[in-house]
Amino acid sequence: MPSPNDSVSSLLGSSPDSTVSPSLPLLPATPFSDLNEELYSKSGKEVLEHCLVQGLRPVASIVLASTKENLHDVARGNLDTNCMLFALHGPEVTVSNEVIVAGWAQVTLEDLEALDWLHSSIKGKPLLVAAMADLGSPTPFGELKSHFAKRNFNDLEILHHCLGLKAVEMKPSMSPNVANTRTIAQDLAKHSLLVCIDVEHYTLNSDEMTEIGVGVIDTEESAMVSHARQFGDHGQNLMQLAHYHHFRLIEKSHLLTTNVKSRGAEGNRFGKSRFVTFSEARDILQKILVQPITTVKALKGFNRPVVIMGHAIKNDCAHLNGKDLGFDIDGLGTIIRVIDTQQIAVDCKFWHHPTDPIGLRALVNKLEFDHTDAHTAANDAARTMICAILMAVPKQARKGCGRSVNEVARLVETYSQGASKALGGTAEYCSKCGSTTHVSKACNEKGLLHCDECVSRGLDELSMNHIPLHCPIVRDEVVAERHKWYDDQLWTPKYPFTSRNRLQTFAPNAPKVQPATPEEIAARRQHYDKQRNSRGAWEAFTWAGRSFDKSPQHEAGMPQGSHPISPKGPHKSAARSGPSDGISGLGRGGSSNASNSRGTSATRARGGIGRGRSRFLENTSNEDF
Repeated sequence: MPSPNDSVSSLLGSSPDSTVSPSLPLLPATPFSDLNEELYSKSGKEVLEHCLVQGLRPVASIVLASTKENLHDVARGNLDTNCMLFALHGPEVTVSNEVIVAGWAQVTLEDLEALDWLHSSIKGKPLLVAAMADLGSPTPFGELKSHFAKRNFNDLEILHHCLGLKAVEMKPSMSPNVANTRTIAQDLAKHSLLVCIDVEHYTLNSDEMTEIGVGVIDTEESAMVSHARQFGDHGQNLMQLAHYHHFRLIEKSHLLTTNVKSRGAEGNRFGKSRFVTFSEARDILQKILVQPITTVKALKGFNRPVVIMGHAIKNDCAHLNGKDLGFDIDGLGTIIRVIDTQQIAVDCKFWHHPTDPIGLRALVNKLEFDHTDAHTAANDAARTMICAILMAVPKQARKGCGRSVNEVARLVETYSQGASKALGGTAEYCSKCGSTTHVSKACNEKGLLHCDECVSRGLDELSMNHIPLHCPIVRDEVVAERHKWYDDQLWTPKYPFTSRNRLQTFAPNAPKVQPATPEEIAARRQHYDKQRNSRGAWEAFTWAGRSFDKSPQHEAGMPQGSHPISPKGPHKSAARSGPSDGISGLGRGGSSNASNSRGTSATRARGGIGRGRSRFLENTSNEDF
């Protein structure tokens, strides 16, 4: 009889330590990021029962050392395979290719009784089993996601479920296997999470993400409030169930708002602000959106189903998976539905223009509370959540209230700040020197720092005030390139601009941006040298090699679906209207009227009284070259 190592080696075609790569396509399943003590102590039969009940079948095994630590390491290292990982125990001498491949191909719960060795408790070396969803039988999570689809329930009905106002019931089935699966799915639905997300960007360049706001409501908690009919004034008790998080992205923390009507990231009013790197943000979002169920024995091994909500949420989801964060919520395997307050306003007949989506400020105003410090990520996420609750709660919850909606909203603000718990990052970060002990306003390092970017441009007077990561000159040059990119396209919608070939990207496995060529370095040095005696505002440098006229898109011509527009006047550098620590701080006067971030309102689709469309459109259906 072959040894375990021989069996596994022949299965995988390599050493036992190789990554499992079954030939069958893997379907999303709940991963074990941490094998709990109870599961680890089960016999092989019990583990396989757990596997089969969830509609999962083993497709390969790896022999491991006998320590739980090794088992945990492999489990964590294989999360990206979308496999379910199980600890399987038994006498190694009985393991063979036939058992692993043929034996598991058609195995049922009844068949397990005939495999005596599976009844053993922990003995010898454990095996790690990678299981995939069986194509022939539905999984509880798959059933739940299918049932929550738009064809069955509108966004308002899904919101009602998440707030415990009305449960989404699974349809009965005559098939015992399907009926059992749907029973588990129904139980899973009771443990859903409602996660509201908002993403914010630099005012002058919407390609650069600066903030993420998240609000989370636990359906188990909201159901208790709703079933007791203890809503409070205007649904205040439901509103106060939300936990808010405001994340400021360290690598882009120097990109402060230029909107005079907004304090940007400095104006957060919900939860507590934390500075995080893009890498930390990915880990935190993973923890929020992938939460194992640990309180219900029958559901251990499953993750909590998640309903994502936002205002124009499609754009936020796309930006989460953008060039710097690279976070794909669809790949998590926990998202059962995405809902939008723009659609909820239509579903509840609060807004009657389905082709002209209502903006967040307009929705807040119609619901009669203030949208102070708008365009701060956590503020927008929280106001989106508050709007959703106001539109969803029963009418009687909004009658005879002792407080106005605005008073309730302010109380929720204050309450959220005390209820907030940090999920990572730091409370302070300096976008000048990079310290985590103070913020930029309190930085005493001015004149003691060094920026190679400024030195290479001959701007020694600025080079000692910041580190290269937060160089304001590079910031302003990219803004100028972005505006010129759009001005040079004589049609609309336009090919979208991307900074990925100009600024370092921070998504996983992102290629390093190539350094500037000697020709570009010489040209930009000459550009700034010529302006030293200028009495007007300085112009930011733009490199012709990255212009639209030199791009593959220019060669392709006007995109399908676009139409010509009249040419504008000479291009003016957008950097003049930027913060005073950059190009605008070098000149002696003048400012352009270029503060509008072209393309931002079109991609966000969030502003105004309705105004889901903007006069300026990016052609987002065309891929960046």
